[in-house]
Amino acid sequence: MSAVEDVAARIRRLEEARAGKHAQLRQLQHELRYNPHTGVDERLDSGHSVARLELKVEGGRNMLFKAGFLSGKMAYVRVTVEVASGGAGDSEAPTPTVMEQKVTTKRPVQYAPHWQEAVVFEGLPAAVGTLRLDVMQEERVR
Repeated sequence: MSAVEDVAARIRRLEEARAGKHAQLRQLQHELRYNPHTGVDERLDSGHSVARLELKVEGGRNMLFKAGFLSGKMAYVRVTVEVASGGAGDSEAPTPTVMEQKVTTKRPVQYAPHWQEAVVFEGLPAAVGTLRLDVMQEERVR
């Protein structure tokens, strides 16, 4: 066997191995694995959680609906999720913040405000984090 044939056979074997690895990678992109540290299923290709976080504002305590707080026509609900994606050894990495803002209208349910919309976060990098909810009202300056 000449040197040229040996190189051609090696190139052919490398191309076959590359095609096999490429097919395996495409299959892994759609598979999930369970992460015992966060307690959720993750995508193998990105490590992002496939869990969904759904938040509904059902009502509030010590709020006046028709007079005072939340008496405007529109109320604003802002939800901020700060996700702790790294472990203890990953402390110098920045913490990603996923923010979703929603403008909602009010509907009276007894004496408390009530919103029908839900804020949904998908693809969070981890299941451990901090959730902050701000409810604000529209004010008119006259």
